[in-house]
Amino acid sequence: MNKITQQFRTYYIDQPHYKYLDLLGMLYVMALLTSTIAASKLIEIGPFLLSGTIIVYSVTYILSDIFTEVYGYKASRRIIWAGMILLILSTLIIYVVTLLPPAKVWTDEDAFQKIFGMAPIITFSVIASYFTGELVNSYTLAKLKILMNGNFLFVRTISSTMVGVAIDSIIMFVSIAYGWSLSINENVHFIISGWIICVAYETFMTPITYRIVGWLKRAEGVDIYDKDTDFNPLHI
Repeated sequence: MNKITQQFRTYYIDQPHYKYLDLLGMLYVMALLTSTIAASKLIEIGPFLLSGTIIVYSVTYILSDIFTEVYGYKASRRIIWAGMILLILSTLIIYVVTLLPPAKVWTDEDAFQKIFGMAPIITFSVIASYFTGELVNSYTLAKLKILMNGNFLFVRTISSTMVGVAIDSIIMFVSIAYGWSLSINENVHFIISGWIICVAYETFMTPITYRIVGWLKRAEGVDIYDKDTDFNPLHI
C-alpha cells in the first residue's frame, strides 16, 4: 500500500464517523462567512465600539471550544482550515462581481462597491488572525483539558477565549481592516470593547455550552484528550 493510499484510508475510512460534526462544522463556516460581511459596519452599543461582526463572530469561539472539547484539536483544526478555504473562495466570487459592469437600470452601484469592495481587506484580516486567535483558543483549551484532567470546563472555555480573542482583536479588524480610519484611542477602545463582549458572551453561554458538550459526548460516544496530538497548525 503506497503512502497516498494509506493517508486516504487513515483520514476517510479508518477514522470515526461522527453524527453531528459535519453539521456543527457547517454552522461554524456559516457564522464565519456572515461575520465577514457584517464586519464592514461599525456599531455602538452603550459605551462599546464594535464591528457588526460581533453578533455572530463570538459564536465561532464557542463552536471551536465545543469541537476541541468533544472531538479534539485535530477536528477543530480541520474545520478552521475548511472555513478559511471557503472564506477565500467566497471573497473571490464577491470580488469578481464587484468588477463586473453594472446594468443601466442598477442605481445602487456606489453603495454595493462601498460595502462589498471591502471584502478582500476584511478577508485578509480574518486570515491574518485565523491561525492565531482561533487556533490559539483551541490549543489552549486542549492543553488545559489535559492539565485539569477534563474538569472545570467553564474555566477552560473562558480562559481559552480570553487568550484567543485578545490576539484576534489586536490582529484582525483593528490593526488591519480599520486601522487606517480610526484614531489610536478609537483603536484601543475597539480592541477592549470586542474583548469584553466576546468574553462576556462566552461566560453567559457557559451553561448552554455545558449541555451541548455533555449531550454530544454521550451521543457520539467520544471524549478526546489530545495527549499525543501534533499541534502543528499546518497539518490538516
